[in-house]
Amino acid sequence: MKCLETRQRNGMKWRRYRTADGRTITTYELPEAVLKGAAPAAKLKERLEMWQNGERLRARRHAVLARIEQGLKPLAIADELGLSTRQVQMLKRKRNA
Repeated sequence: MKCLETRQRNGMKWRRYRTADGRTITTYELPEAVLKGAAPAAKLKERLEMWQNGERLRARRHAVLARIEQGLKPLAIADELGLSTRQVQMLKRKRNA
């Protein structure tokens, strides 16, 4: 992952990154005092896990669609990425809709 830019605004830092597969991700860095006052640690951990799961799903969808663009068959994509053929076909249908 490559950092494209870092900026500071209102006491927060935000950074834009480019991943190896070409996606752009923006992160925000809050001061620790803000986080401690905002929510309990368990709630923050839960939200972080939800965000990480969403990022994994977006990365997987991006990988599937890139391989579809290359002309690979759904069965080959499913075997390569460890998905079911049905999941790959659903993503392909959504792309074509």
